[in-house]
Amino acid sequence: MDVDGHVLKLAHESDCCNHCGKSFWAGARYVNERSIGIEIVNAGDQPFSDAQYESVLRLVREIHAAYHPP
Repeated sequence: MDVDGHVLKLAHESDCCNHCGKSFWAGARYVNERSIGIEIVNAGDQPFSDAQYESVLRLVREIHAAYHPP
């Protein structure tokens, strides 16, 4: 996700990407197989932009709805 909130999809949700590296969480190993990574552009010396917050909230809602329909 860019600073202006633009979202670029680099992989399909069913693809396994190595965004977590070697990982362990809630009893599960290799979290990459069980997660969807969202990368947000930021050099680390500035706060996230309002556009990034808005886009990440929208994106998380869309992903949640796709995987946990009512």
